[in-house]
Amino acid sequence: MSTNHPSFHPPRPSSVRRSTAASVALALAWAGLCAGPGAQAWAQTAPAGQADAARNYAIPAGPLGATLSRYASESGVTLTMDAALVRGLNTEGLAGAYGVEAGFQRLLRGSGLQAERTSYGYRLVRAAGAESSAAAAPQTLQTIDVVGRGPAESYAARETLSGSKTATGLAEIPQSVSVVTRREMDAQGVQTVSEALRYTPGVFAETRGTSARYDIPQMRGFGGDGMGGGYRYLDGLRVFNTAYYATPQFDQYALDSIEVLRGPASALYGQSSPGGLLNLTSKRPTADTLREVQLQAGSHDRYQAAFDLGGRVDEEGQFLYRLTGLARQANTPTAHTKEERMLVAPALTWRPSARTELTLLASYQHDPRNGWHGWVPAQGTLLPNPVGTVPRDFFDGDPSIDRFDRTQKSVGYLFSHKPDDTWTLRQNLRYMTVDVEDRNVYSLGLASSAGVPTDYRTLRRGAYRSDERIRALTIDNQAQATFRTGELAHTLLMGVDYQKLDNRVGIGYGSAPDIDMFDPVYGMAIATPAVTQLIDQQRDQWGFYAQDQVRWNRWIGTLNLRHDRSSSSTATSNPQTGAPAAVADQSERAWTGRAGLVYAFDNGLSPYVSYATSFEPLLGVDMNDSTFKPTKGRQYEVGVKYQPEGWNGLLSAALFDISQTNVRSAATDMPGKYRQLGEVTSRGVELEAKFVPLPRLNVVASYSYQRVEIAKDDPATSGGISNQGKTPYLTPAHQASLWTDYTFGGTLAGLTLGAGIRYVGSTWADSANTAKVPAYTLVDALARYELGRLDNSMRGAAVALNVKNLFDESYVAGCAGRLTACYWGYGRTVMATLSYQW
Repeated sequence: MSTNHPSFHPPRPSSVRRSTAASVALALAWAGLCAGPGAQAWAQTAPAGQADAARNYAIPAGPLGATLSRYASESGVTLTMDAALVRGLNTEGLAGAYGVEAGFQRLLRGSGLQAERTSYGYRLVRAAGAESSAAAAPQTLQTIDVVGRGPAESYAARETLSGSKTATGLAEIPQSVSVVTRREMDAQGVQTVSEALRYTPGVFAETRGTSARYDIPQMRGFGGDGMGGGYRYLDGLRVFNTAYYATPQFDQYALDSIEVLRGPASALYGQSSPGGLLNLTSKRPTADTLREVQLQAGSHDRYQAAFDLGGRVDEEGQFLYRLTGLARQANTPTAHTKEERMLVAPALTWRPSARTELTLLASYQHDPRNGWHGWVPAQGTLLPNPVGTVPRDFFDGDPSIDRFDRTQKSVGYLFSHKPDDTWTLRQNLRYMTVDVEDRNVYSLGLASSAGVPTDYRTLRRGAYRSDERIRALTIDNQAQATFRTGELAHTLLMGVDYQKLDNRVGIGYGSAPDIDMFDPVYGMAIATPAVTQLIDQQRDQWGFYAQDQVRWNRWIGTLNLRHDRSSSSTATSNPQTGAPAAVADQSERAWTGRAGLVYAFDNGLSPYVSYATSFEPLLGVDMNDSTFKPTKGRQYEVGVKYQPEGWNGLLSAALFDISQTNVRSAATDMPGKYRQLGEVTSRGVELEAKFVPLPRLNVVASYSYQRVEIAKDDPATSGGISNQGKTPYLTPAHQASLWTDYTFGGTLAGLTLGAGIRYVGSTWADSANTAKVPAYTLVDALARYELGRLDNSMRGAAVALNVKNLFDESYVAGCAGRLTACYWGYGRTVMATLSYQW
């Protein structure tokens, strides 16, 4: 239900204090619960019988890799192993009662291998002084087969946390999930999260062309429009943004992986688009010593220095650390604009026992300059212009006033405790702040008379300002149990999460002089607009959820149910008039769910079917200063995944049918303003392949087709014109991509060559569907060489060259729903990287 009560009264700070106190009490209570059943674990290692209680297993003999994967799943632990270590090995299976480590010892007997405890579970290593029969012959290990959540060295991950909040095989999730690993990001030389998604199906990654200020991808036809697009999560916790321009951006160098969960995910996370969500995983402390320094130089005078350090603090490995940082400055493809960034992200893990782990995460990022975020008209870019083509580096603002300064800070922790072999208790928390100061001059379209441009070169402009801040607290408490009821094996997850948001925005609009697109003059006297609207919004959201993953023979069923309670208070005022603030209180309650079924054949083929719903309360106010209604969505999905045991790859195909109501869309005449559509539907198909067909050869391929349509529209919110039956802008029907790289052996050992091709189909430029943005095809390239092959004294050093848009294709990336706002795409961009690891 939804209630709105407009009134005139000041915000109630006491309610903010009460909600904050409640969240702190929740955190302390859960920490006490986690510590209670196993308090001794904080002071000393639990007795063997308590720490490794026996359970009954009936695992038949078979290939060692497949048997270990099944055992790890049934025992509720995470296992990482190199596929080459177990290739060709068999085991006698496991029957009877065993503790976790005793079970590993039994399965690995005679193999020359052992399961070593790590910060994220267990990893398979060679036993000291032993050598397996499979390892007796000389061999070269090319890739790591990631079975658990350890460092992702392969392009094809085997597990996901985003799809279930538990470490579950990708093939066992009844929904489409893509994982972009650290290794894939490094090979493709990506500079932003959006760039990392260019080869992912169902994702239109670079919706804003050469503007890299935000990562706002579109997924299955949703998002990608306005600062709220992308639906980002970091380490499983929601990342908040205002409805204007205070949206945080996370540097790809500080990430270990990016997971794309396509389709509704509200049953787990509480608020998400029906198109999907992104879950970014921060770099975590590691037990292995890690030392890297990196220098980069490239197009547009881009220079960057970065470092990534990690390892054990003490010999026992009770304390682990990670320290990542970088400094960058660059010009951009748009004249008179620059980018700067300073980042440091420390992390510390404490493991007081084998069953308890606490990881502290912090981050400080300052972006004093953030490049260009404007647009240019369709005439001279998308459409003909008698004067000529608008230069690709044309700047529609003015350096005398344009600036964008963003500072984001966060601190939090990931805590887990396993009191026995059945239960695992977790609490994840983060407090984050974002502060933005934005001043810019923006384009209003060509000067015209009676709708006809006067000279096709004079551009009308306006001025804009915003001062924004976000203070956000997120807590997620989880209790996971693995048990059996007869022949059914359960992984039960129950959770309570809480989100507290304090969002304040001050905005103002003003005038700015016209400019000649073909002979621009800058440095004009432009006054900073006064703040004419103050928005103070407080929001609290509680979520209660449960999930049961049930396994019976080859069947895997997943059931999710969640209830959310959201309340918000929005105070809007004009400081220029001094009138009291208008306050709108809003409360929402919603049930969401997911039901899915997978059948896992022995040959690695896993067909699935699922149904899921979504719910998302929206921040801000619409064009009439009314609070937004929450969006609601539902999806039907069927698909199949192929990932046989011991094969370094994953093939997947999916068909989906999505509908969403109350979709928020950017207004066509004012930046920072939005309206809501009635209903949008999206139907399509996605194909994805990540595999290694030959040793040292990696292949990443994808194709997606989607038919997106505005099924219902209210003319009263769209200037009296209904767009029902139209396709939303920035929504390509077809996308396809292929990336491959090969690392040579023999005399060319150390050399890696790669290339990629990306096709993006045509999109509509405007909401009325009167003009189309043409399709475009781009080529990327890679050359990398390990310098240690030349001289052993340079071992650990490598140089790489990445080229984006190799043939310098000139193209329009898209238009923002109107013919006055289009974006040039990136031209040829070259980046050289020198890295050293030791």
